[in-house]
Amino acid sequence: MDTYQDELQAIKTILKTHPKGMTVTDIARETHTNRNSVAKYLDILLITGQAEMLTFGPAKVYFPSTRIPISALMDYSPDSIALLNKDLKIIQTNTTLLSFLGVTRMELIGSHVMTLADTFLNIPELAAHAQTALTGKETTLDYAYTHHNHDLTLQIRTVPTTFDDGQPGVALILADTTTQHHLQDQQSLATTEWQTTLDAVADMVFLMDSTFTVRRINASFAAFLGLTAEQCLGKKCYELLHHTDKAPDTCLAPDIKTTRQPKNGTFYDPTLDRYLSVRACPLFTPTGAFTGAVHVVKVSEKPEKT
Repeated sequence: MDTYQDELQAIKTILKTHPKGMTVTDIARETHTNRNSVAKYLDILLITGQAEMLTFGPAKVYFPSTRIPISALMDYSPDSIALLNKDLKIIQTNTTLLSFLGVTRMELIGSHVMTLADTFLNIPELAAHAQTALTGKETTLDYAYTHHNHDLTLQIRTVPTTFDDGQPGVALILADTTTQHHLQDQQSLATTEWQTTLDAVADMVFLMDSTFTVRRINASFAAFLGLTAEQCLGKKCYELLHHTDKAPDTCLAPDIKTTRQPKNGTFYDPTLDRYLSVRACPLFTPTGAFTGAVHVVKVSEKPEKT
């Protein structure tokens, strides 16, 4: 397929010598090319980001692109990046990747992705993912990796791209997500421990958020309601405790949200035919914002009249 590289390069060179801009007629005159062809070439340059256009009245004026070189942008990234051409050979890398591998740029430039995968990284799967990306499909791989005796989690992305000359290529991006995965594991463990602790409590317990929506509930209370924990989550506390579509006067949640103080209450539930004793304690962020409340529920005797 004709990509008009000579013509495009000629127009780019002319634009660089005319920083104040040129019209289609100006460019056609200097390149000795008809206006229709010049307009077509300029459309290609605009689409690929190699030229810019401003309108002054009826005239369209074209300028050389003011893009930052891709190599400079790559070096701002904390991730390791390599650009591969259509033959899956490395044509550019950033300093982060060079530092990670402990090699010079000249040792990598021109190497095939198979060499990068097998020799430098020892991640054989990488080559297949790069080949898939060359067909236009982005891929992501989370990989357990040992680097200088340290266990890491690398997220490896192979992203299809197109270069200035219109040829396809691949951007290979390696991100160290070890800390992120560690935090996710810690959060998952904390959630499991929290739920296990709740389920070990004999009393019936649930946590609501600031909108009175149930976010945690222990097995004891869910069983008492004849529901599973999953069926309770996401419901409003007054739906579960009072079986209403809004908070009744006896509901403690609106009161503690306003007073920001713990409160006790006893009420009769006609659906369960039981009296329930509830203690609600508000929860706050370190800055004092109300985030919800924890409720402890017990079956109670009918309160004596005073």
